[in-house]
Amino acid sequence: MQIRQLQYFLAVAETRHFTQASEALYVSQSSLSQQIGKLESDLGVKLIRRGVHPIELTSAGKDFQIYARQIVEDINQLERRMQKYRADSEKILRIGVITGLGQLPFTEILSKFNTEYGDVRYSLTNRLSKALCDMLSNGEIDLALIAMPSELDTNKFEILHLQEDPFVAILPQHHACAREKVLQLKDLQNESFIFPTPDNVSYDIFMKECRTAGFLPRVIMQCNTAGRRFDLVKSELGISIISESAFVYFHKSDHVTAIPIKPEFSKSIVMIRRIDLDRDVLIDRFWNYVRHYWKA
Repeated sequence: MQIRQLQYFLAVAETRHFTQASEALYVSQSSLSQQIGKLESDLGVKLIRRGVHPIELTSAGKDFQIYARQIVEDINQLERRMQKYRADSEKILRIGVITGLGQLPFTEILSKFNTEYGDVRYSLTNRLSKALCDMLSNGEIDLALIAMPSELDTNKFEILHLQEDPFVAILPQHHACAREKVLQLKDLQNESFIFPTPDNVSYDIFMKECRTAGFLPRVIMQCNTAGRRFDLVKSELGISIISESAFVYFHKSDHVTAIPIKPEFSKSIVMIRRIDLDRDVLIDRFWNYVRHYWKA
């Protein structure tokens, strides 16, 4: 019994006419009749009464029609499902990644995902978090790995919380506070700061925490790249605040010291996607993979 035979039988059962069924299927009437005859022979029962017009189904034919229709519908649905997977295998997964991600497990997850699911093509875009939110809203990327802005629209984006990335103060090795075990922000109120630019989520966090500590920081230079801020501090142009993961990633010199800040504050590392879009198999798979395997 072949799927084609089921399709031929259903066409005849629905039209009750060999000529109309053959025209609908774009096959000859003789070929249609031959295939249904073979189907009946394989089953050992008659499905159609041929001596009457319009054609009638036997009791076995009526029963067979119910199950044949379900089988054909299931196969069609299965083919559509597999077509989505074939399309996904050719799809480029567009991911926006925050600038200066630091020592976080994102690249390892990409590698493991590729190993498990075959060769997936990626398009990675590095921007600041707020710019990535705009790109996601405009459909330019599928997912964004960002530091969560305070104004993120939770009605527009689904949010996967991955970890908190605490901030540390970084100082030149000969700074007066470089030997301290812990610092409070107010201890640094008279310092010259190297901060990110105002469109950076970290800038918002720093300014809020400084105000809470009772002072407005003296910002002498602005730079969004944590590695560059690290180098500027090494050159004793000022002090800065960077995430703990960024310090681990960029720390290649003993000329800069990182000191924890109390009370602790951090940025929330999240992955986001649009809520209003139909679910995509590849995006869903990657989203759930990150949820399961991300380890801070």
